[in-house]
Amino acid sequence: MISKKFRQFVLSLGIFAIGALILSAAFTPPDPFIQSVAWLAALPVVLVGSYYLVYGIGFEWT
Repeated sequence: MISKKFRQFVLSLGIFAIGALILSAAFTPPDPFIQSVAWLAALPVVLVGSYYLVYGIGFEWT
């Protein structure tokens, strides 16, 4: 069975990934390749931020 913390991690990962996608679309030129590179560059920050939020300080979305 999947633990509650892992479900919270996946939820925060999805929310932060969508936020990174929106920010990369807003602050880069309208070129899909550059936007993809910007989103991939933000992906490590999203992973670390989600991990710290859930496992570090114990934040719960729901």
